This record gives sequence, structure tokens and C-alpha cells, in this order.
Amino acid sequence: MRIFYIVLTTIVLIIAWTYFSRYIGYKSIYNNYSLLSQLKSSGGYTIKKITDKKLYLQFSDRFATSDERKEYYRINKPKKNTDGFVYYDTLKHQFWIETTEKPHRKDGHLPLPYEEWLNTDLKGNIIAVKHRDSIKTSPGIILEDEIVNFYKWNDKNQKFYMDYFFREKFNWSAMNPVRGIGFSNGASSHTWQGTAFFRLLMDAQPIEFKINTANTASFEMRLYRLPRHFTEKETALLYVADKYFDQKETGLYLMTKN
Repeated sequence: MRIFYIVLTTIVLIIAWTYFSRYIGYKSIYNNYSLLSQLKSSGGYTIKKITDKKLYLQFSDRFATSDERKEYYRINKPKKNTDGFVYYDTLKHQFWIETTEKPHRKDGHLPLPYEEWLNTDLKGNIIAVKHRDSIKTSPGIILEDEIVNFYKWNDKNQKFYMDYFFREKFNWSAMNPVRGIGFSNGASSHTWQGTAFFRLLMDAQPIEFKINTANTASFEMRLYRLPRHFTEKETALLYVADKYFDQKETGLYLMTKN
């Protein structure tokens, strides 16, 4: 019996030491990472949160009724239609994004979605806020998302990836063998809650940040880069809307070279 306790104690100490070593290593390597929602600058870039609301998906043919828009298509001859969340006015050099939310109703009825347009300049300053029915279409493009289907977040050869996931809290409900009963498509569940550390590669230096989340296979994020012939400064927009993320991180972020 004594030998059993010695072996058990040794195993526990090894596990504890392994975890402690990983924790110290994690703290030293990722100590400078800030939460995305608190990040103001990184790697020589300014980060500004334009909105904390979710965005409405835009379809490229939505703006094709404008004569100016048709002229843009005729001259530029884009190879494919692009759907996305960020619309760029190619004449005024401004962004248009459509936000959507469901405001709480005091009468107890189900909230109805409310959409409005935000018009911003290249620094993220809001120029105008308009109801969706009052928007005037302008010639421009819908920026193309770099996050494709089945994106490999652990692939460090990509320009945007998860550098490390630090496990903090185990989700014991994931061990329940009957958790999917009652759902037509079953029920998925993450096994760990923790912190994901991301690196976004830019021309000068990478932008680094962290988000509290779960160890899911994919993340609901969208990355847009403004074509360089439209601006002198490197510009990217990151849309975050993952259900497993801390909700304080939800929104659209503008990243520009200083």
C-alpha cells in the first residue's frame, strides 16, 4: 500500500510540475499579448474598434442597380462576385458597414432585428449613421474575406493564425455520453475553456492579441485587407463574432499602419 501511495504521489508531482512549467513558459512568451477589445496599438499599427455590434452580410449584386456601379463593373471587370461584411466606396474612399441587433423590448414581445448603416473614413471615424432604407448606393467593392471555408487556424504558414491555446478550465459536460440526445443534429461541445493567442501578419510587424474562448475547431472571424492602390497606408479590418468568444470582443476592428 505504501508503494502505491509513493507511485501515486510521484505521478501527481510530475503532472503538477509539467503544468507549472507550461504555465511559466506561457507567461513568459505571451505576457505581452493584450485582449483584442483592449488593444490600441501593436507592431506599429493602430487598432480601433468601429462597432461592437454584429454585421449584416452584403451581397455583391445588391448595389448593381446604380449606373455608377455598373460602370465600375464595366471598367474593372471583376472575375467573381464577392459577398462580405465590408463595402468600400471607391469614389469617396470610405467604408460602409451594416450593423444588426435585436433591442430588448419592454412589452415582453420577441425583439425584431434592427439594421442601420455606418459610414466611416479610413481612420475609423464615423461620418454618418443611416437607416437601411435611406442608404444611397455608391460605386465600390465588397472587400474579399481572407478566411476561407475549412480555414486551418493552427497553420503557422498562413498570414493569420492561432499561435497557441492555453487550457484553463475543463468542460466536464463534454464527457456526458447522452448530451446529444434530443437534438436532430446531435450536440457538439468543447472540452476546454481558455485563452487563444493570435498573430496577424502585416507588412511591417505582426499584430498580436488574445481572446478568451474555447478550443473549437474554427473561429467566427473575418479578415479584410484594403487593396493598396486605394490607400497609402496598409489597412485591414477584422470582424469578430464567435459565440464561444467573450462577448466583449464582438465587433469590427480597423487596423492601420502608423
